[in-house]
Formats: sequence, C-alpha cells, structure tokens
Amino acid sequence: MSDGIVANKLVVKFTRKSFFDHVVGVAHKWRTFLLTAVAIFGVWMTAEAPAYFLDAALRDGSFYLGGVTISLAGALFWTIRAYLRDCPVGLEHESPNARRIAQVQRARWEYRLARQLLQDVLLDLDDELAALADGRVFVPVERKPDPTDYAEWAGLGPANVLRMLEVAQQLLVLDLPTALGSPDNDGKPREIRNVVYRIRDLYRATLAFEQSRRSVEPPEGAERLHELQFGWTDPVRDGVRQMFGFFEAVLDLESIKDAEVAYTVTMDSPANVQKFNEELERLTARGLWQPG
Repeated sequence: MSDGIVANKLVVKFTRKSFFDHVVGVAHKWRTFLLTAVAIFGVWMTAEAPAYFLDAALRDGSFYLGGVTISLAGALFWTIRAYLRDCPVGLEHESPNARRIAQVQRARWEYRLARQLLQDVLLDLDDELAALADGRVFVPVERKPDPTDYAEWAGLGPANVLRMLEVAQQLLVLDLPTALGSPDNDGKPREIRNVVYRIRDLYRATLAFEQSRRSVEPPEGAERLHELQFGWTDPVRDGVRQMFGFFEAVLDLESIKDAEVAYTVTMDSPANVQKFNEELERLTARGLWQPG
C-alpha cells in the first residue's frame, strides 16, 4: 500500500448451469406442475356447464384430450416460470435482476451478479455522497470543541482513513475475487452477496466519516485545516468503482474457457492529507493549540 497500487492475478474459472441442470431444477417442482395441471383441467371442465345448457355435444374424446393438452402445457409454462423466479438461498430480498442472474447462471454469471449487486446497494449511497459533497444536504453542527480537543479529534482522521483503505484492500483484492472463484457453486451466490454487503457497509462508513467532518465547527483559525478534511474517503470509493472495470474486462473476454486475469486497484492516500499535516504543524508552531 505504500505506493497506493495493489495488484492481484488469478485464474478466472467460468461456471454455468447446463441445460440438464435446468431440467432437474424444473423437475424438482413436480408438485407445482401437478397442482397447476389439475387446476387448469378443472377450469377447462367447467366449460361443460354452459355446453350442457346449450345442448352442445362436447363430451367426446377430443374435448378431454384438448383439456389434458392445455393443462399440461399450461402447467409446464407455469412451473418453468416459477423455477426462473426462484433464487439461491440468501438472495431472496435482492433485486429481480440479481435473483435471475443467480438462478439461471449463464457463463460468467458470478461477475454479472457481483456487478448487479454492487450497483443495487451503492446507487443510493453514491447519490447521497454526491449531494453531500455538493452542499445539498443539511448536516447540523453537533460539536464546537475548544482548540485542544479539536486538534486531538482532527488528528485521528488520517489514521481512520488508513484503516478504511486497508479494509477496502482486503475486500476488493482478496475477499471478492475469492468469493467469485469459490468452488462451491451452491453457496457461491451467498458468498458474493456477503462480500458485497461488507463493501456496502464500508461505503456507509465513508459517508458517516464525511458527515462527521461537517458536524463539527472548527475553532477560529482552523477553518482551512477543517476544509482539508473533506473528501478524504474518495480513494476508498474510487477503489470500489475500479472493480466495475475488472468485471467488464472479464465479461468482455472472448473465450468462455478459464483465463488468467491480472488487475490492479489504485488507492492512494488523499492528496490533501499531506496538506492537512502541514497546516496542522503550522498552526501548532504558531501556538494556536497543543495537540493532546
């Protein structure tokens, strides 16, 4: 992390559900098939009632054969539809697109699923962070510390940002690729979801950090120092956005066979951290406060 660049190289293993897998999945819903077929056939048979009063001769074999055919075809359609609307355990509350990706499992589905889940959970947070950065969100002042307390509070910021970068490195370079390459296809969707939700939690932490900078009013003379603390968490979110480029690179591969993919994630420390340290030293040298 000293140079802000974290690299990884892995063999991308492509998995998918075969046609036979889908047939087995539909077959497991045989109860749905039978109940639906019976229900459709029952509705078909009610056609006999008006036919009776109209004295129409519908009780021949073709009538019943048509009823059976329509019942079986309708039941098969409904069962396939129910199968496609299912999803692996752990994704019941995700978006329809994410559930469909995880259920159908076309080639490279893991990367499509990770991309979709990240888009789903980060979209609102990105909008909120953008609004906060643009000054379109009201954050009330909750603290107005004295100079010594402020210096102590502000001095913790760089250490917290460094920890965020370390967590981002763990999630993006190690945990997410590990989940994507998991050999457990049944549990893989939930593994991917779990990592994505940890990334979401980190995103929320960056939002809370940025809000905390705005909820504190700096003492007189420290206004410039305070402004330099805004945007410190941008590299964390930028590292997450870089993963979308990795997903696109994998999805754009021409071959569906296993491939070795190298990728880098750049998460430099914010440029204004150095300026912050310089300003802190300048104010300290002037005797405006002594950090605790």
